Amino acid sequence: MSVDVKQSKIVLSHCVAPLRLNGPNAPALKYRLHDYHGLGKGVVLEVEFPAGGEVTTGEFSKNLKSFSLWPGRIQSQVKHTESPAPKGAMLNACANTMDVKVRDAGRFLQNIAGIHHTMITGSYAKAIEDALFRMNVSLVGPTDFAAPEI
Repeated sequence: MSVDVKQSKIVLSHCVAPLRLNGPNAPALKYRLHDYHGLGKGVVLEVEFPAGGEVTTGEFSKNLKSFSLWPGRIQSQVKHTESPAPKGAMLNACANTMDVKVRDAGRFLQNIAGIHHTMITGSYAKAIEDALFRMNVSLVGPTDFAAPEI
């Protein structure tokens, strides 16, 4: 993951992504087979994420006392995975990478516990906030939990 404070966006990457990102009954997203890190030793699915889609990202602090919750909106798929890796080197690019517009990326950067976040499609701030309250976990996030417009 990387954070661009000026453009208020985060870049999320993972080698594995679900084809049914929008739920088990939603149509599967389009995909193509992608060489795993350019090593020629396996494949992963490069999924086409829906631009403009609303997402919720979050992660627990290391002591599980707080939860960083940030709404976002998928801006675009990042397609920098086409370059082959130098011989014997692992290409430092996951097949599934997207730009996500967030509110107050500077605050996001100051409040995350690490680089491994959970992301789900849709807006679930209220439901997650209610669950965290019942678990006595404090919520950290932007002042406005609505996903920003692109």
